[in-house]
Amino acid sequence: IGAIILLPLMISSNSLSKYSKMSDEVIFWFLFMAILSSVIAYIIHYKAIEVFGAGKIAPSINIITFSGAFAAFILLGDTIDISAVVGLILILTGVFVVHMD
Repeated sequence: IGAIILLPLMISSNSLSKYSKMSDEVIFWFLFMAILSSVIAYIIHYKAIEVFGAGKIAPSINIITFSGAFAAFILLGDTIDISAVVGLILILTGVFVVHMD
C-alpha cells in the first residue's frame, strides 16, 4: 500500500528530473524497496515475533540501522567507515545484554 501511495510522488519528484523517463534502474530499485525491503522483511519480522515472542525480538530491531549500511555496501558499493563498525559493536553489545537471561 505504501509503494502505491509513493509511486505518484516518485514520478513527480525533482529527483527524476535528470531522467527523461523512468529508467529500468529506477523501476527496479522502487520495486526492490517495495517488495523486498518492506513486504518480505515485515513477514520475517512478524513470523519471528510469533515464534520467539515480542520480548525476544524487540531488541533486535536495533540491527536495522547497520543492516541498511551493510546493504548499501553490498548493493551500491558504499563504504563502511570506522564509525559504522563501532556502531555495530555497540548495537550488538546492547542486543546481547538485553537478551541475557
